[in-house]
Amino acid sequence: MAALVSPAGDPYMTDLLGNAKRIELLGRVEMYTGGNVVVLHYDPVENVEEIAEKVQQDPAIRSLSTLRAWAYASPQTMCFAGGNPNLPGRQRRIITEFYNSALDHYFLSSSPEESAFIDAGSAGPGWARTGESFVAWDPDPCGSPKATKSVYRFYGTPGLGPNSHFFTAGVEECGSLRNGTGWTYEGRAFGAELPFAGTCRGDVPVAVYRAYNMRWAQNDSNHRYTTSFATYQQMIARGWYGEGIAFCVPKE
Repeated sequence: MAALVSPAGDPYMTDLLGNAKRIELLGRVEMYTGGNVVVLHYDPVENVEEIAEKVQQDPAIRSLSTLRAWAYASPQTMCFAGGNPNLPGRQRRIITEFYNSALDHYFLSSSPEESAFIDAGSAGPGWARTGESFVAWDPDPCGSPKATKSVYRFYGTPGLGPNSHFFTAGVEECGSLRNGTGWTYEGRAFGAELPFAGTCRGDVPVAVYRAYNMRWAQNDSNHRYTTSFATYQQMIARGWYGEGIAFCVPKE
C-alpha cells in the first residue's frame, strides 16, 4: 500500500500505474471490510480500464492476497483496497428534497444526518420536506457502479453568490463554477449518470429534471431537481425555466 501512495519511490510501480495526477488515501472505509483504500485519479486521456487490467494481471500484485484493485471509467479513477476486502456493491442513497417558503428555495439533502440536521431547524427556519425524493448512487468513486458520474455540490460564495446550492454532473459546468468566484465547491454529493441523446436508459432509467428560477439579476438563483415530469411542468408554469434532464438515476 505504501508503494501505491508514493509510487515515485518505486520505479516498477510508477511504470505500472501510469501517470496518476492525484493519489488519495481514504483510510479505512466501512464498505470495504478489512483495509485501507487508495484512490488514484487520472486525466481523461488515460485509459484507466487498461491500466487496471494490467495491474490486476501483474504477477507481483496477484501474489498479494491482501491487495485488490478495480476501476471505474468516470471519474477517471482506479481504486485499491488492502486487507483482503469485500469489493463494493452498488451502494445507493436516498436524496431528499426540502423547501423554504420564505426564500422560495429548494434544496437536496444527500445524507440522513444532513436531513435530520435540517429537520431540527439547525439549517435555519422555514425548511420542510416536500415529500419528494429519489435514489442515487453513493458519491464515493470506489463504491459506485462503473461509469457513474459524480454530482458535484456548490454553495453561493458568501458576499458574492446567492444563498443557494447548485448540483451538476457536467464536467464543463463544474469546471466553470470552480474557476469562478460566485460559487464555492463543497464536494461530491452523490453519483448519477448523464443522459444519452436526451434520454435516460439502462440501469439509470429515471430522469431528474432541473428547473431554474431565473433570478440571477437579483443574485437569488435557485434550482429545483425533480423526477416528476408533472412537477417539472408546474415549475415552468410558475415562470421557472425548464433546463431539461440534469442527470439520470436508478429506480428505487
